[in-house]
Amino acid sequence: MTEKPTALRLAILISGAGSNMVAIAQACRDGHIPAQVAVVISDQPAAGGIQRARDLGLPVAIVDAAA
Repeated sequence: MTEKPTALRLAILISGAGSNMVAIAQACRDGHIPAQVAVVISDQPAAGGIQRARDLGLPVAIVDAAA
C-alpha cells in the first residue's frame, strides 16, 4: 500500500506588505506548492501583510523581537 506524502506545513515570516506571502499562500492553495501555510509570523505589529494573511484565513502570530 502506498501512502500519500504528508503536505509540508510552512511558517512564513513577514515584515511588510506580505506580497511574497500572498503569492506563496495562493500557490499552496492552487496546488502548485505541495504544502500548506500553517502560520504567518511578524515582528512588526503594523505590517500590512498581517491583514492580508487574515483575509486569506491564515493564522497570524506577532512576535516581540525585543524579548
